[in-house]
Amino acid sequence: MRKVLCCLITLATITIGAFAENKVFIREYNYQAGENDSKITARAKALTEVKRLLLEELGVYMESYTNYIVEDQKGTITKDFFQNEIKSLSAGITETKILEENWNGIQYYIKAEIEVDPTDVARKINASLEKRQADVVIDSLRILLSNTQTLSLQKNEEVKALQSKYETQIAQVQQQKQKVDELKKQLQTLKTQLDTYQKQEQEILSEVQQIEQRIKKATDIVLQNARLGMTYTELCRVCGKPRSIKFAYVNYGKIWIKMSNFVDTHPNSVIVKGAYVTDPYEVDFSSTKNIIKE
Repeated sequence: MRKVLCCLITLATITIGAFAENKVFIREYNYQAGENDSKITARAKALTEVKRLLLEELGVYMESYTNYIVEDQKGTITKDFFQNEIKSLSAGITETKILEENWNGIQYYIKAEIEVDPTDVARKINASLEKRQADVVIDSLRILLSNTQTLSLQKNEEVKALQSKYETQIAQVQQQKQKVDELKKQLQTLKTQLDTYQKQEQEILSEVQQIEQRIKKATDIVLQNARLGMTYTELCRVCGKPRSIKFAYVNYGKIWIKMSNFVDTHPNSVIVKGAYVTDPYEVDFSSTKNIIKE
């Protein structure tokens, strides 16, 4: 797991002076060569080991030379971790000087030293750790930026999808509104037609009522004023002209009156009989009951 280092190296009080002395570390190492080792490989391995010893000693010294606090996001990093960091960083900022070396075919002996300014080493270690911290922060920011961009793209897609859905729904609503408006127009047209029909119906009913009233009035007048033996001329004078004439029959409302002769040619023909019939030629008029007064 990538750790975010926050390293503070505080120089000891005795080394803060501007003229701190350099420190020399000397170590030697005997490498026991193997069957496959040559002088070159034996020397390389011996040099590697003596450098390791020198860096370990430098690391131990730097621990005592500095006060340090190293923390990550989840707590304090172990002492071993810091020691390894010192070794790793010191290897890149120190130079190993070989003082003596010898190869006898079986062993490779090497003696070497490193000379360092502890203050300078501490400063470079601190700078390196700070750079590493900055690199980790930058990496974290890049990851965060990448995640943010990915999330932003996802949100943009969601917004586009919602926008498309919204536009589709708006179009559907507009279509429904157009249908509703059209239905309203049709309804208004039907209402207008209904009003016209109702008005016509009222007019017809009114006319029917008027006709019924005229029929009743004509019927009542005949019942009150007509008399058997009255001439057609006299009948017209007291009851008005008939609504209909069929040869020797004249109509007043619901009553048909039989005259003694055709009234068109014999205006002096007299009333013979009157009865409630619909059509005098569709019934046996002679068998109907007379309703005209004598």
